[in-house]
Amino acid sequence: MPLPLKEGLWLNTLLEETKLVPNQPLLLHCDNISFIILVKNLKHSEKTKHIALKLQFIREMVQDGKAKLVHVRTPYQWANFLTKSLPKAEHLECCAQAGLIRT
Repeated sequence: MPLPLKEGLWLNTLLEETKLVPNQPLLLHCDNISFIILVKNLKHSEKTKHIALKLQFIREMVQDGKAKLVHVRTPYQWANFLTKSLPKAEHLECCAQAGLIRT
Protein backbone atom coordinates (compact mmCIF):
# COMPACT_ATOMS: atom_id res chain seq x y z
CA MET A 1 0.00 0.00 0.00
CA PRO A 2 2.72 2.58 0.73
CA LEU A 3 4.14 2.61 -2.81
CA PRO A 4 0.93 3.98 -4.40
CA LEU A 5 0.70 6.42 -1.49
CA LYS A 6 4.27 7.64 -2.03
CA GLU A 7 3.68 8.01 -5.77
CA GLY A 8 0.38 9.78 -5.15
CA LEU A 9 1.98 12.18 -2.67
CA TRP A 10 4.74 12.94 -5.18
CA LEU A 11 2.18 13.69 -7.91
CA ASN A 12 0.09 15.75 -5.50
CA THR A 13 3.16 17.81 -4.56
CA LEU A 14 4.03 18.31 -8.23
CA LEU A 15 0.52 19.54 -9.02
CA GLU A 16 0.54 21.87 -6.00
CA GLU A 17 3.90 23.36 -7.05
CA THR A 18 2.61 24.00 -10.57
CA LYS A 19 -0.56 25.56 -9.09
CA LEU A 20 -2.77 23.12 -11.00
CA VAL A 21 -4.65 21.89 -7.93
CA PRO A 22 -5.08 23.33 -4.44
CA ASN A 23 -3.50 21.67 -1.41
CA GLN A 24 -5.80 18.79 -0.51
CA PRO A 25 -5.39 15.34 1.03
CA LEU A 26 -4.77 12.40 -1.26
CA LEU A 27 -7.73 10.01 -1.20
CA LEU A 28 -6.80 6.34 -0.88
CA HIS A 29 -9.67 4.04 -1.75
CA CYS A 30 -9.47 0.81 0.24
CA ASP A 31 -11.84 -2.14 0.52
CA ASN A 32 -10.21 -3.52 3.67
CA ILE A 33 -12.01 -2.14 6.74
CA SER A 34 -9.54 -3.88 9.07
CA PHE A 35 -6.68 -1.96 7.49
CA ILE A 36 -8.51 1.36 7.89
CA ILE A 37 -9.14 0.55 11.57
CA LEU A 38 -5.45 -0.37 12.04
CA VAL A 39 -4.37 2.98 10.59
CA LYS A 40 -6.71 4.91 12.87
CA ASN A 41 -5.86 2.85 15.98
CA LEU A 42 -2.69 4.22 17.58
CA LYS A 43 -2.11 1.16 19.79
CA HIS A 44 0.82 -1.09 18.92
CA SER A 45 0.08 -4.79 18.78
CA GLU A 46 2.37 -7.79 18.47
CA LYS A 47 -0.01 -9.15 15.84
CA THR A 48 0.73 -6.21 13.52
CA LYS A 49 4.48 -6.19 14.09
CA HIS A 50 5.22 -7.49 10.57
CA ILE A 51 3.53 -4.49 8.93
CA ALA A 52 4.70 -1.86 11.40
CA LEU A 53 6.86 0.23 9.03
CA LYS A 54 4.27 0.42 6.25
CA LEU A 55 1.52 1.09 8.75
CA GLN A 56 3.51 3.81 10.51
CA PHE A 57 4.15 5.69 7.25
CA ILE A 58 0.47 5.63 6.33
CA ARG A 59 -0.56 6.65 9.87
CA GLU A 60 1.76 9.66 9.72
CA MET A 61 0.39 10.75 6.34
CA VAL A 62 -3.21 10.43 7.58
CA GLN A 63 -2.45 12.29 10.85
CA ASP A 64 -0.64 15.07 8.95
CA GLY A 65 -3.67 15.49 6.69
CA LYS A 66 -1.72 14.53 3.57
CA ALA A 67 -3.79 11.40 2.95
CA LYS A 68 -7.28 10.20 3.75
CA LEU A 69 -8.48 6.59 3.68
CA VAL A 70 -11.88 6.08 2.09
CA HIS A 71 -13.72 2.78 2.31
CA VAL A 72 -14.93 1.41 -1.01
CA ARG A 73 -16.95 -1.78 -1.10
CA THR A 74 -15.29 -4.61 -3.01
CA PRO A 75 -17.77 -4.62 -5.94
CA TYR A 76 -16.77 -1.00 -6.65
CA GLN A 77 -13.01 -1.65 -6.77
CA TRP A 78 -12.71 -1.00 -10.50
CA ALA A 79 -9.05 -2.08 -10.62
CA ASN A 80 -9.95 -5.65 -9.58
CA PHE A 81 -9.64 -6.87 -13.16
CA LEU A 82 -5.93 -6.01 -13.04
CA THR A 83 -5.22 -8.35 -10.14
CA LYS A 84 -7.99 -10.97 -10.09
CA SER A 85 -9.68 -13.42 -12.37
CA LEU A 86 -13.27 -12.23 -12.70
CA PRO A 87 -16.40 -13.51 -14.41
CA LYS A 88 -16.89 -11.96 -17.86
CA ALA A 89 -19.67 -9.56 -16.81
CA GLU A 90 -17.63 -8.18 -13.88
CA HIS A 91 -14.51 -7.94 -16.05
CA LEU A 92 -16.37 -5.92 -18.69
CA GLU A 93 -17.87 -3.66 -16.02
CA CYS A 94 -14.42 -2.97 -14.54
CA CYS A 95 -13.02 -2.24 -18.00
CA ALA A 96 -15.88 0.15 -18.71
CA GLN A 97 -15.44 1.96 -15.38
CA ALA A 98 -11.70 2.27 -16.05
CA GLY A 99 -12.50 3.88 -19.41
CA LEU A 100 -11.07 1.05 -21.50
CA ILE A 101 -14.29 0.27 -23.37
CA ARG A 102 -17.45 2.17 -24.15
CA THR A 103 -20.67 1.11 -22.49
